[in-house]
Amino acid sequence: MSLKTDYKNDIFTGKRKYQITNNADGTVSLDDVTDYVQEGDILSADDVNAINKAVNELQTGSDSFQEKITEQVEDVSGTAEALTGEVLLTLRASGWSDTAPYTQKVAFAGIKETDIPIYGLRLTGTLSNVTVEAQKLAWGYVDRIASGDDVVTAYCYSKKPVTDIVVSAKGVKHG
Repeated sequence: MSLKTDYKNDIFTGKRKYQITNNADGTVSLDDVTDYVQEGDILSADDVNAINKAVNELQTGSDSFQEKITEQVEDVSGTAEALTGEVLLTLRASGWSDTAPYTQKVAFAGIKETDIPIYGLRLTGTLSNVTVEAQKLAWGYVDRIASGDDVVTAYCYSKKPVTDIVVSAKGVKHG
């Protein structure tokens, strides 16, 4: 349904003018005798009803639209919470293969082969200058970490760590 969109206002010069006519039955009639440059449109009950119907239809559609938007926002919020979480993976000094490239597989529930998390060293244990430097050195030997389904594989191409390290993985919806 298309509503009228070209209503016009009265445009007149000076003041509105009315002529009083005495009717035979003792009543009085007012006749508009204003000098109009443009006569405006009358907003009728039919026009108001059509407008109200259109507004009501918009409101009904708006409720449905609002529900869809709310669902999508909740879905994005849930995904964002999962993506901003952290998974800790322990790479044990004793877990590396014997020959280069040195590899170690670690279980990572929910990760997929197509996921590319961001990894970083998580300093653990009793932290001192010596333990921090040992963990940083060990982390420096890790050249890459490849994702698989529910597992990641860490690679060291030249040297393998002799210290256990904990790696923080972020940016993957897990579990």
